[in-house]
Amino acid sequence: MLLNWSWFDDYAGPEGRIWLAWNPLEVGVDILSVESQFVHCRAFNKRLHTRCLITVLYGAYDLIPRRNLWSALCNLSAVTLNEPWLVLGDFNAVMDDSEVYGRAADTSASMTEFRICIRDSGLVQLPFTGCPFTWHNCSDGPRSLWKRLDRMLANTNWMDAWPSSSYISALPSTSDHSPLILTGMNRGEEHRFDNYLAHLPDFLNSVEEIWKHRIAGTAMYETVCKLKLLKPVFRQQKRLKGNLTDNNLLGGPRLHRRIDLEFLRHELKHTITTAEASLLVTPVTLSEVKEAFFAIDVESAPGPDGYTSAFFRNAWPVIGQAMFQAIGEFFRTGKMLKQINTTLISLIPKVSLPRYVSDYRPIACCNVLYKSITKIIVKRLQQVLPLMIDYSQNAFVPGRSITDNILLAQELMAGYNHKRLPSRCMIKVDIQKAYDSVEWDFLLEVLKLFNFPHQFIVLINQCVSTASFSVSLNGSIHGFFKGGRGLRQGDPMSPYLFVLVMEIWNLLLRFRINEAADFQYHWKCKDIGLINLCFADDVLLFCKAHLPSIMVITDTLNEFAALSGLKVNSAKSQIIFSRAVQQERQQILDYLGFQEGSLPVKYLGIPLTSSRLTIADCRPLIDKVDARLAGWNNQILSYAGRLQLIKSVLTTLHTYWARPSSFLKVF
Repeated sequence: MLLNWSWFDDYAGPEGRIWLAWNPLEVGVDILSVESQFVHCRAFNKRLHTRCLITVLYGAYDLIPRRNLWSALCNLSAVTLNEPWLVLGDFNAVMDDSEVYGRAADTSASMTEFRICIRDSGLVQLPFTGCPFTWHNCSDGPRSLWKRLDRMLANTNWMDAWPSSSYISALPSTSDHSPLILTGMNRGEEHRFDNYLAHLPDFLNSVEEIWKHRIAGTAMYETVCKLKLLKPVFRQQKRLKGNLTDNNLLGGPRLHRRIDLEFLRHELKHTITTAEASLLVTPVTLSEVKEAFFAIDVESAPGPDGYTSAFFRNAWPVIGQAMFQAIGEFFRTGKMLKQINTTLISLIPKVSLPRYVSDYRPIACCNVLYKSITKIIVKRLQQVLPLMIDYSQNAFVPGRSITDNILLAQELMAGYNHKRLPSRCMIKVDIQKAYDSVEWDFLLEVLKLFNFPHQFIVLINQCVSTASFSVSLNGSIHGFFKGGRGLRQGDPMSPYLFVLVMEIWNLLLRFRINEAADFQYHWKCKDIGLINLCFADDVLLFCKAHLPSIMVITDTLNEFAALSGLKVNSAKSQIIFSRAVQQERQQILDYLGFQEGSLPVKYLGIPLTSSRLTIADCRPLIDKVDARLAGWNNQILSYAGRLQLIKSVLTTLHTYWARPSSFLKVF
């Protein structure tokens, strides 16, 4: 087995149980220290000429001796500041309850001490795929127990050197533990413009040389070709200059349907006037184009072409006029070059331990040139949106705040435990894959209903319908396919279009309620006509706990789903009752098909309740603060830097939670 490999073990000690093996033709290893629960070494890759520190550990089963391991890791972190450091093995500890399946989780003290150790050591968890639990007690039935005891952690120097590194938690074979396989050490051939290149002395000269090329075609086509020609130039510069770690510069079938929304026209709050239409389609100016490019964060992820906003900002003296001509051509002709509208999909976990595809949120990384186009469209949309959107919606509408939704929802929750008040209910609706499900035909009809000018609708249609996609996995690009529906999360224009789509839901609901003779409003809501609160796809509905009222709402939800493609996820939606008799309550649950919820209920990240919050209710806030602290490497931040993070981030978290008065009652 592993002939001609080198071996090391700690069996010289009384508690030895760690083996190390390596191929000496490829890797050199120097053992730096050996303790009862870990082996610390320096590894050198002879082929790539890279070196790093590796700590292989086997944590003690009991909490008391395991504290010695936590203390040792914190001490090691003090001498690993300038080198990549990987820590891996069986920690014999879990971070939270989600890492245990079966019987009761570890003690709170054990989990807290483990999290504090990771934070104080300046380590972060590497992303992983495969088995979510790495150890099983080999028992069946009620005695079966699964835990995530094995993992890989790394410091910021490691993440800088190998940002795509991750590991696979494979299926166990002869052991009761899963083997961990490190991957992603090579970044592959995906092109990305590294922002430091813009500060090299010959940066503008390199761009100018390429921009002198004469390329036949439209302005957009010429721009795309020149950006492609620049890629090998920047790759070569990265090879010559080194990298930052060297301390040098370096859906289903789509049916075309006839959708008629004209019956809602008299419900509209405002439609686009002639003057507003002229404003929306006015030719773009050079200053408008420059402002759009410079408004994009230089640290935001690039699209498939690999160019960040930093490239365009620093190369603007050379390429600014070409960018203006390319974008002006789009606004003039209404035709989008397909290479500009390519999209890279990155999968972002929605939960701390993702297990299914549905646990990931697809984020679209669009090219900077495309995002600049949609930022111009968005700026024009923002000028008319407040006039058109009802006050029950507050997301992405200039002059409105998320606080309005939270405070109003909290006010309506007050008294839900009072016995003398009338029966009522609140429905929390979860829309299934909201952005991804919007039908394009429906979106175009919405724009027509609001009287947007034809030329403006053509621009939006081109942006939405000409998109193509590839998927980014572990630093490599896979696949190429067209979209058929949906709005991209990551496109600056998508949230504003979604608000317009949800305004139709608001109009349709009011229209059907006005038609219904037996709908009854929620307590305190009739005089102001309040039925729903929307913040993008976070929807709350209010009415009396009364089956005919629920039937009106349910029928409207189904009608809206048939029109727009936005369907309710019954498994994640819930209804909360106050003072409803048992028979009526059961009839409503049977008809609605939602779960019955209870207070407190989370809305826009805040727990809403009718009484005093408990310490347990505030645990998510504590966990969020703890997670933020875990992501900051205290050892590379000055005291002033840590203080600034506390003021700007942690204080903001606390202030946001403190908005509902029920939070203040805890203290």
